[in-house]
Amino acid sequence: MICENINRLARNPAVTFTVDEQLRAAGVTLLCADEPFEESFGSILLRHINVGLARGYHFDLMRKTREGRQSGTRQGWHMGGIAAYGYQFSRHEHPNPHKRSRGLSRSRLDLDPVRAPVVRRIFDEYLYGPRGLDEICQLLNSDLDRFPPPVPTDPARRSGAWSRSSIWSILRNPKYTGFQVYNRRASRTRRGRPNDPTQWTWSTEPAHPAIVTTDEFKQVDAVATSKARSRRTNAPARPDPRPAQYLFHGMVRCACGLRMRGCRRKQTILYYQCQPARICGRPPAAGHPAGIYVAETALLDGVTGFLATAVYGPGRASYWERALTATDAPDPAAPARPSWSARPPTSRRGSAGRSWRWRTSRPPRRRDRRSWSASASSAATSPSARRRWPSSTARRPRRLPTPPSCVSCWPGCRCTATTCARCPPGGCARCWRACTLRSAMTKKSILSR
Repeated sequence: MICENINRLARNPAVTFTVDEQLRAAGVTLLCADEPFEESFGSILLRHINVGLARGYHFDLMRKTREGRQSGTRQGWHMGGIAAYGYQFSRHEHPNPHKRSRGLSRSRLDLDPVRAPVVRRIFDEYLYGPRGLDEICQLLNSDLDRFPPPVPTDPARRSGAWSRSSIWSILRNPKYTGFQVYNRRASRTRRGRPNDPTQWTWSTEPAHPAIVTTDEFKQVDAVATSKARSRRTNAPARPDPRPAQYLFHGMVRCACGLRMRGCRRKQTILYYQCQPARICGRPPAAGHPAGIYVAETALLDGVTGFLATAVYGPGRASYWERALTATDAPDPAAPARPSWSARPPTSRRGSAGRSWRWRTSRPPRRRDRRSWSASASSAATSPSARRRWPSSTARRPRRLPTPPSCVSCWPGCRCTATTCARCPPGGCARCWRACTLRSAMTKKSILSR
């Protein structure tokens, strides 16, 4: 395998040498266009020098990018990402004349006239009112037109309602003090967890209108400590065990549509819970309990049992045959299909109600026209065909297409359901045979594969 340069493979020495050893074990030689192809002392030394240069270039690029973002933050500019809830962007001329000539601009934060009062209300309720996060969440969700919820950038996370996490993220955001802050979260390490406040980069002076004061922002920590359950009774906190590893994280959903969250009981038993009042701040739907808990062991047993039976089991063919047969069975809760006698009278040009026309598709190609014509003429003279055709067209029925290669339906048919609500019982208006034959052939072909 030949690459342009070793830094095109990776700029991390550990990754570069690991991939090189894996390719060598597989019998593949890694070559670079700017290095000798013959392996020697000089080529090995040159390879290590190029890897070191790539690592140094990567480190220098990250340092310069970080310094540029910190410099822009100290000047009060917004350095990427969406605007905080309660603010909106205001464009300004770029301070660099060269970039300004290219039409580039920079952004600052400005108050949102609709959402800024909501932020102020959240701080007032939490700092000076008796409500906690759950009560504030219920208050905001009681009138979503007055208190519009934040809209995440990820469409999968958009719930259209307030939650505890969204309220807590507002209370912990220092940008509402009027200062611009950078490096609040670790972007590449620690999976985006919050950094220590000593690592934050603040603007030298207020960069945008403030919604709360700095003292009120610092007071949030004191109020959160006083409202913590473990501090109310002065009970010693239990030791925090190792972080739990949830096997079905983000993959379990409740019947109400919410994603179930992982939780622990007795510090060892893993569960998945659904609490609409706590997660979204909305009361549960009718018939939905206040909380639903599902043990991970039960989910694991169900998944492994399904895989052992339907995927890897010796009787998987019979399992899928029974499953397909069950799906084709009529649903007793479905509405009844109207009978053929209850339909409006059929005519070429309907005079009352809807006009029911018999549609025929184009005939097959020339090489199949002989067999098609013979079968169509025999079908037109059959008693069943005379009984199915309307009275207006019984004198001169059209030729019905009979497929030369398919025993169930003509290939031009668009009806893919087992039964058709617009067709007489046991047949399809667009097919020569019954649709049930087609579904049976489909199941048989699936099982044969």
